Amino acid sequence: MLKLYCALLPIFLVSSALAAPKEKDDFDAKVKKSTETAIASLKKLQQEDGGWEGDPAFVAFRGGVTALAILALLENSVAVEDIAVVKGLKVIRELDTKQTYVISLQTMVLCKANQKRDREQIQKNVDWLMSARVLKSEALTGWTYNSGPTGRADNSCTAYAVMALRAAKQAGAKVDEKLWKDLRDLYLRTQHNDGGWGYMPENASPTTQTMTMAGMNSLLTADELLGDTTDASKKSVQQGFGRLLKDFEVMRQTFTGYNLFGIARLGKLRGGETIFAAGDKKIDWYREGVQGLLKVQRADGSFSFQGCERPPLATSFALIFFAAGK
Repeated sequence: MLKLYCALLPIFLVSSALAAPKEKDDFDAKVKKSTETAIASLKKLQQEDGGWEGDPAFVAFRGGVTALAILALLENSVAVEDIAVVKGLKVIRELDTKQTYVISLQTMVLCKANQKRDREQIQKNVDWLMSARVLKSEALTGWTYNSGPTGRADNSCTAYAVMALRAAKQAGAKVDEKLWKDLRDLYLRTQHNDGGWGYMPENASPTTQTMTMAGMNSLLTADELLGDTTDASKKSVQQGFGRLLKDFEVMRQTFTGYNLFGIARLGKLRGGETIFAAGDKKIDWYREGVQGLLKVQRADGSFSFQGCERPPLATSFALIFFAAGK
């Protein structure tokens, strides 16, 4: 029996070694096919005016869904010269809004498109976002839905503003360097004892998965742009992962797409890693998310999640997630 085992062992090892690349190839092929059909579906949903608006749930955020759709296409290497992108950029450039979410998404899109003609608008958006900060006794508490500085900040609006300001700085816009220290101080100051963050930074709102990711994303951005990581910041991120992985869900039943966007962002800020780990717990967030998305992708390539996350919003979130693990 032992001789038979020794004789078969090399064959087993070779077959196992061959199986792993084949499994990866199959997975990559599925991601590629799903991405291509989702892109085609999103383009079909584009309206004649070049936008993706019209959902009554987002009337107050006009332009936001269009910006997210164009961002999704650009993140998946759709060319700036593609007709869908050209038409969408026209809509985005003509936006006149005072909404933090929309201005932030507009900024991210224009930075990603990387067109010289948009540099002035990007800087204007940076200046608006800086003026819209909510301050309390001169300390940063974040951003709210529209202009500050005396509104009630929340970690969701703040996360989008931070993403936009990071993109703008990387695109060459001028951003007050003090902001990144203020941002780090904000998230170290407001982290809960359980390691997470809640919706409202300055009160006892309960810890949630999406807001914990928002807190970690903003803290990691501050570290990145300050060019250093303090011991306090390292400890905070470790505690954040510890809390996050206690009951982590990739395909959450509520705000599914919003959640996927936060996960994708966190993965990219961690250098593109697709494994989140805390102690002895590890989660392959990308594989789990892709498998979940493949199960719910509709025949026409689009996605639709519970609540207000219908096409094209859900499809855009799904595409941004697909792009994050490539």
